[in-house]
Amino acid sequence: MSLKQALLATVFTFGLTAQGHAADVTAEQAKAVTDQLRGFLTGILTDRVKIPADLMTVTPAGPAYSIVVQSPQGPIARADEAGKPTTAWLTATVRPEDGTRWRIDNLMFPSSYSLSPDGAAALAALMPSAPAGAGPKPASMEWRVRTQWASGMFDTAQASDSRLDFKMEGINSESRNFGAGVDSHTTIEKLEGRYTIHPTGSGSVDYRAEATMDGYTAVSSNPAMGNVTFKMHHATVRAETGAVMNAQVADLIRTMIVLGLDANAADAKGADAKADMDKAGRAALRSMIGMLKGIMTGLKLDETFEGVDVKAGPGSATADRVVVSLGGAAPAETLKAFMEINIGGLKVVGLPPDMADFVPRAVVVRPTVSNIDVKALTRLATDAAADGADPDMATAQLMALFTGGGVKVGFEHFDADLGYASMTGTGEATIVGPSAVQGTADIVVKGFDALLVHAAKLPNAAQSMAMLALAKGFGKTDGDRTVWHIAISPDNKILVNGVDVTGGGKR
Repeated sequence: MSLKQALLATVFTFGLTAQGHAADVTAEQAKAVTDQLRGFLTGILTDRVKIPADLMTVTPAGPAYSIVVQSPQGPIARADEAGKPTTAWLTATVRPEDGTRWRIDNLMFPSSYSLSPDGAAALAALMPSAPAGAGPKPASMEWRVRTQWASGMFDTAQASDSRLDFKMEGINSESRNFGAGVDSHTTIEKLEGRYTIHPTGSGSVDYRAEATMDGYTAVSSNPAMGNVTFKMHHATVRAETGAVMNAQVADLIRTMIVLGLDANAADAKGADAKADMDKAGRAALRSMIGMLKGIMTGLKLDETFEGVDVKAGPGSATADRVVVSLGGAAPAETLKAFMEINIGGLKVVGLPPDMADFVPRAVVVRPTVSNIDVKALTRLATDAAADGADPDMATAQLMALFTGGGVKVGFEHFDADLGYASMTGTGEATIVGPSAVQGTADIVVKGFDALLVHAAKLPNAAQSMAMLALAKGFGKTDGDRTVWHIAISPDNKILVNGVDVTGGGKR
């Protein structure tokens, strides 16, 4: 999700409550909207966070309001290529329509900005690869966009859909020394999409986002890996989060902010304060676990990348298409989640020929986990956060979570195409005890003899051939296919095509 999407999502979720009107906006009305926006921020951030008086300004613009959000750190941006400094971080025009609906126009960031030295240093320090202490050179970050456009409609009462349509072209960003000497340069030819909030009528909303991106290139360099280039011709992203409870989200954000501020204050006061903070932190954690109950009904994300090209040192890899999907839902308090990766037209350059033979041209894998008792999982997390929690009790509860109804893990399908051979498989296993699993799997290899021929070229051919020959011995031949049906029993016996490979004979 882009920064612009995330910002509008926040405003959409908790924003203005005033009704629209048709007459020209007065100074008093503009001030009322300013106070309302500041009240919203205070409600989310709590009064523990000081909001600068000039963080945002709302002024009349005929029948509309002109909104300018300032940088909280002073002039960190330049408004144009001439380098004129400005404190404006975001500008927009909002115009009241019918009832509680507001039209949003000209939502824009500066067309060019650069972080101040302090701002860049603070952001660089958050990077996982950031050095402990000052880096060898100052960090910097710049961002430019050739054209941008965004407009939408916002219903403050959430009685109808709210949306934002956006488009950017010619995006260019550069960062230096973000981490241990990491430099990067990213360009995007075009980014466009729509963000929608759909009220469900039950106090919750569905969030939907879809976006496309063309001409993505990212080049990074660092002392450890050298130069890495990632290119992508086209990408499509679709995301949906179902029945999100806005009030619970707001409570969760507030609790996390207070907890973080209290932890920082305790660190500065010494050991006694840290001990008190540990107790308060456990109480806050138990509270946050409760806030998560029913916070949403499910989520789903689908990403498709076309024309992928990665280069790192002497090696490179390309793929015609990469699809990544994931999602989860918990109907009747039982969680099920999945992830799917689908890669087509895969080519890897730079591997030894004998290893390159085993890189699949296409691969699809879809792992799943299901039958997780959400109530039991919540109870386990709450008890583990209690003062004086017994680790042995938590372990026992975790085991009960698995043995109660049996957590299921598996793969709905697995497919790999090597060209001269292919493999498909499905399977599911149920965890019924601390060391007890039962389940079945079916694996089919087409062209197994060709696989043996290619395995004979490997440097450790003798070992590889022995393992493959053993596997074929347990398989059943069906034309040009070799089939394995695998069954695992709770007493840890493994049967392959009816043969107990753990030593018990046929069944």
